[in-house]
Amino acid sequence: MSIPRDTTCIVALDDCKMQRVVLKSYLKKMDVPHVVLGDCEDHITNPVKNLLQEAIRVLPSLSTVVCILDQNLGKLNSTTGEDAPLGTDIAQTLRTAVKADRELASRLTGGLHIYIRSANDDGASVQFYMQNADGVIQKQASWKDIKIQIANRLNTESQVQLFVDAANRRVREDEEKALLLLREDGNSRDNGERDVDAHADVDKDLIDMICNDVKERVLDVLPDLYIAQASSRSNALCVTPTKDFPNDLDGRLHGLKGALLSLEGMATMSAAHIGSVDAADVCSQISRVRQFGHDYDGANGDDMSGIVSDFHAEIDALVYKLEELKMLL
Repeated sequence: MSIPRDTTCIVALDDCKMQRVVLKSYLKKMDVPHVVLGDCEDHITNPVKNLLQEAIRVLPSLSTVVCILDQNLGKLNSTTGEDAPLGTDIAQTLRTAVKADRELASRLTGGLHIYIRSANDDGASVQFYMQNADGVIQKQASWKDIKIQIANRLNTESQVQLFVDAANRRVREDEEKALLLLREDGNSRDNGERDVDAHADVDKDLIDMICNDVKERVLDVLPDLYIAQASSRSNALCVTPTKDFPNDLDGRLHGLKGALLSLEGMATMSAAHIGSVDAADVCSQISRVRQFGHDYDGANGDDMSGIVSDFHAEIDALVYKLEELKMLL
C-alpha cells in the first residue's frame, strides 16, 4: 500500500533537534509532502496555525492531514519553565479545532489522522495515548514501518475508492519492490548469510549524527548519576529518587532513550548493538531508573526503604552501561 501523495500532507512535531533531523530524513524517503516543526515554541503553543494551516500551505490540494506528535515536548522557555503541552493535549486541540471550523472540516474530507511518537510505549502509556490519538509510532520504528502503518490506516475502503486512480501505480511499484526485497531476504536466510536488511538505506552521515548526539547526551547525564551514586554509598538514607535527580535529569534521560531508540530504528548492526552494548538494554535500564522516581512519589513510609535500596542498585547498573557505551562511541 502507498500513501496518496497528491492529497496527503504529513506534519511532524518534536522539540528535539536530532529527532527532527531523523523525521525529515524518514519523511523524505516516504516521498509524501511533509513539514517537520518544533524548533520554535510557537509551533507547540499554537498548533492549529502552525500544523494544520502549514499543511495547507505545503499542499494546497490536500484533503488528508497526518500528524506525528512527540508526546513529551519538554519545557516552554519563554515562560517560567513550565512543561509544554503533551502531544495528546495538542491532539485534542487539533480535533476540537476541526470540529469547530466548518471550512477546515469541509476541506479535510480524508480526515485528520493523529499519531503519538514516543519512547514510552508500554501498555499503560499506549492506552493513555489512544484516548486522543489514532495510533502510536515507536521511536525505534523505521521509515518503512511508519509508511506502512500510515498507509494501512488511510487505505480504508472509502479511501481506496477516493484515491484509486492516483494510487494504483504507486501501490504496484511498492508491492513489486517489497516482493523483491522479500525474495532477497529469503535467499540470504537460505544461504545462512546475515539477513538482508530492507531498511539499511539510511545515510551513514545521519547515523553518525545520531551516534554523536547519543554520546553528548551520555556525557551530559553521567555527572549527575555519579553524584547520585556517591551519595548513595555515603549515606543511603539521605538519597532518594527525588532528592538525587536535578529537576531536568528525568527529561534528559528520556531524551537519551529516544536517541538510542532512533539508532535502533535505523535497522543496522550498529543500531541494534554498539560494540558489545545492546541499545535496547540501555533503554530498558533508563526506564527502570525513571520509573523509581514515579514510584517514590506515590509510596508510603513502609515502601520507601525498599524503593530507595532498589533505586541505588539501578543507578549503579545504569552508570555501568553508560560508561561502557561512552567508551564505544
